[in-house]
Amino acid sequence: MNSRPLIVGLAVLGLSLAVPPLIRLWQVSPFITCGIAGLGLAVLVTLTLKRTHSAAGHAVESHEQGLYFPPDSPAAIEIKKEKARAEAAIAERDAARDRHQTAAADLTITSAKWGNEYNTNDVSRAIRDMTRNAFVIYVNQDAFRDCGPDPAPGFERKYVDVTYAYRGWPSATVRRYQNEWLVLPEDSKLIGERDKARQERDEAFRKIEELKTAVKAREYPWAMFTIQDVYIEPQPTAPDDMYRTKLLAVLTNATGKTLEAWSPTWESQDVQPQYPLRSVLQLEDRGGGGWQKQCWGDEQQCLSVLAGETFKCWIGLMPPVGEGFVRRIDQKTTGELIFQVKMESKLYEVKVSL
Repeated sequence: MNSRPLIVGLAVLGLSLAVPPLIRLWQVSPFITCGIAGLGLAVLVTLTLKRTHSAAGHAVESHEQGLYFPPDSPAAIEIKKEKARAEAAIAERDAARDRHQTAAADLTITSAKWGNEYNTNDVSRAIRDMTRNAFVIYVNQDAFRDCGPDPAPGFERKYVDVTYAYRGWPSATVRRYQNEWLVLPEDSKLIGERDKARQERDEAFRKIEELKTAVKAREYPWAMFTIQDVYIEPQPTAPDDMYRTKLLAVLTNATGKTLEAWSPTWESQDVQPQYPLRSVLQLEDRGGGGWQKQCWGDEQQCLSVLAGETFKCWIGLMPPVGEGFVRRIDQKTTGELIFQVKMESKLYEVKVSL
């Protein structure tokens, strides 16, 4: 109800009743009359302001409660729009939750680990929270930032192992390395192709091992090389030569046939090769006096050695454990040079004990 006309009427009535006495009082004392009139005006202004503030407060309170604005006012229409948007957002959230619950029956994440061989973070929860009917992520630390700090900072070959099951399929574990895409579930056709490739790989490795065994079993029945000399070369003076200890062996082809020899590997219990392993061969220069006068050709990885011809081999070694090189060479307990030698189209493995 609007009370403004009632207030105006009461004000007019009050003025009509107060004017005659004020005129008579003005004739007696003008100062008193002005004081009374000012006091009345102040009271009227105070009451008016109080009424205005009360109405404004009621309007704010009513707006907050959603009860003040008329249904067709712009404010009420805007409130209805906001309410509709909020209800739509709630409905979408509920639908997403329902989709997630439905997907959980199809794709089940059993476990997930992120890191390397030495340190890992459990990222199972993070991947389960992201899972739908299908799952695709780009594998890096940012994908699992809520699961703890980087398990292997600076290590570029981190990987994630995920064990999952999908619609009754057998449980499977998938590994994807950093900066690769992880897609679950895997395509069944691709899984079959991968398993086939793995079988072919395993078969190839098996055949390689058989060939290695056959090669190792083919040993030359007689002494292939005659040892002419074995010694430790003095430490090199060249600053760029990283091999500070070189074992040298001077060997002569004792087969009576031409052969091809490759730079050897090394086996020993107490004397280890220097890393990276390096060994080289040098054929004697017969025109300059041969091996007796320390005349050698260029360093090679493979040599063709005529019958009776001599070559030199050196290999970089680490200092021995226990006895020194001199005593070990005298007792032939330093180690073994292992040569791959081809002769008459057959490949042999030849061990030379030093």
